[in-house]
Amino acid sequence: MSKYLKLITLSITSLLLYYLVMNSERINATLVMIQESQSSKGLGILILIYIGKWFLLLFGILGLLYFLFELLKQKKDL
Repeated sequence: MSKYLKLITLSITSLLLYYLVMNSERINATLVMIQESQSSKGLGILILIYIGKWFLLLFGILGLLYFLFELLKQKKDL
C-alpha cells in the first residue's frame, strides 16, 4: 500500500488541478479572450491549455484505475 502512496497523491493532485482549471474564472476569461483574438500565438496557447487539461484528467483517471487494479490483484492473491 505504501508503495502506491506517491501514485495516489499524484493522481488526486492531478484531478484537483483539472477541477480548478475547469472552474477558474480567470482561465475561462483568458480562453475567451484568446478565442476572440485572431493571433497565431493565441492559437498555440489555446491548444497548449486544452492539451494540459486533457493530460491532467487522463493522468488522474489512469493513475487511480491502475491503483484499483493492483489493489484487486493483491486481494485476489490472498
